[in-house]
Amino acid sequence: MKRLKKNQLTLEDSFQTAGKEPSALSRFLKSRRAKYGSVAAIFTAVVLLFALLFNVLLSAISENAPLTLDLSASDVFTLSDASKALIEEAMPEGEEKILVRFMMPEDQLKESEYYNMALECAKSYREAFSNIEVEFLDIVTRPSDVAAYRKLGFSVDALSVIVDCPAKNRVKMFGIETCFLTREGEQQYYGFDGETQFTAAIMAVCREKTPVVTFTQGHGETVPVQLERMFVTAGYTVCRTNLAAEELNPDTEILVISDPQTDFLGISAGESSEIDAITEYLNGFRDVMVFLSPDTQELPELDALLKEWGLIVHRGVALRDDKASLASSGGEILISTYGGAAYQQDGSYSTFGSALHKNLSTQQSPPMTIVADAAPIELLITNTDGEAGQRSADSVLTTSEDAYLLSEKGKKTTGVYNLMALSTVAGYQNDDTAYSHMLVCGSSSFTEMVASGDSSYGNSEIIYTAMTLMGKETAPQGIELKKLDDKTLTVPEGYAQTAMTLSMTVLPGIVFLLGIVVHLRRRHK
Repeated sequence: MKRLKKNQLTLEDSFQTAGKEPSALSRFLKSRRAKYGSVAAIFTAVVLLFALLFNVLLSAISENAPLTLDLSASDVFTLSDASKALIEEAMPEGEEKILVRFMMPEDQLKESEYYNMALECAKSYREAFSNIEVEFLDIVTRPSDVAAYRKLGFSVDALSVIVDCPAKNRVKMFGIETCFLTREGEQQYYGFDGETQFTAAIMAVCREKTPVVTFTQGHGETVPVQLERMFVTAGYTVCRTNLAAEELNPDTEILVISDPQTDFLGISAGESSEIDAITEYLNGFRDVMVFLSPDTQELPELDALLKEWGLIVHRGVALRDDKASLASSGGEILISTYGGAAYQQDGSYSTFGSALHKNLSTQQSPPMTIVADAAPIELLITNTDGEAGQRSADSVLTTSEDAYLLSEKGKKTTGVYNLMALSTVAGYQNDDTAYSHMLVCGSSSFTEMVASGDSSYGNSEIIYTAMTLMGKETAPQGIELKKLDDKTLTVPEGYAQTAMTLSMTVLPGIVFLLGIVVHLRRRHK
């Protein structure tokens, strides 16, 4: 049979063609475009169907199991080991149910980036502890939901978060806005402190009673905003008392004297003696914090009390340091050195002073603790054996060796000076060793230099540790602030190198080989 040439029709084909012209649809279905296009369309439909089914499956699973993966640089949604340890220590043995209640529906919280941070933070506690539940009330459409809390005196609004332990009948409330920190003069949030707020609230409702901190009044004292916020966060009730006219709250665990401008009444005042009231309070194994400044005038009665505890705050001139200080501060904002005796080999501290900064100074890269406009503190006693009936005084923070005092004549007296010190009296109470502490700082603005909770500096951590040492109640120490400034995604160095190798060698190689295969197949068709 004679072989047909390429594209030559047979006689039968010719008759069929002459009798009926192929339709456009028939030609399209037999075309190369249709064959390959159909495969692509089917493949696309299958992928979309798979994605839809996978999404439905994940949605169903997420109702009963957490599927959130925290890839933020600062682990915003990850509960720290510090919080877990603090809550486990504070949790009652019976593990009573603890309710974390938001005042708006969950879907509304998710609409805001910042509200959602607080929501996800709360959920992390639910995932870590079986007795912690997260609930959503609606204060707008169902105001009766919060009627019981309002009867207790809480000013509840839509941004309130309530932590409730019904078995103990204890409630703690804070606002979502307190979970975020802003820099002075700025509106933009730079840090998320929600973990501290939630942990402190849970610890507070687990306690048997609410501790009290009292700020003295009547001498021109201030109540520092950040210091008060830290006490409130730690679960304290804040009182303000004029000791000359009022009785000290008997539940006071810490008494704060902050930057007084006039002296306290002494022995000559008889029954109205404020110094006698403070001394009696200290004799009951209670604790005092004193914040003074270089420009505070002479306070003979208060200074005599401090001297009795082995401490003198030398006022009239401030410390300066041209090297160990924040840039552009003129040497006034000092970068302190962690003082106190060296640690024991087993890691325990040998003095109470060093205990206040152990969590900071033992870090591989310790954060700075800054002290502004400070007066030097002299230690009159240095014994630190802690035997009953003895007083001990120890440094907490010191200057660098480059710090100096500048006299009116311009003479510099250089040396290492104490910025914060702790004096302790040991004794016995109910056959157990008990202590009274007096923490003295030569700067009245120590807590106001940085936002409370900002772990970039050690100021807040030292105060929280002092609360734990003094108040007999654990404060939320060791919880780091979650920074929001850095939006970059950080990965381990090994992962980064692997990713670079894949992107620069392996993946281009695969694409190159596929290109060769496609080229050869097309050439031999």
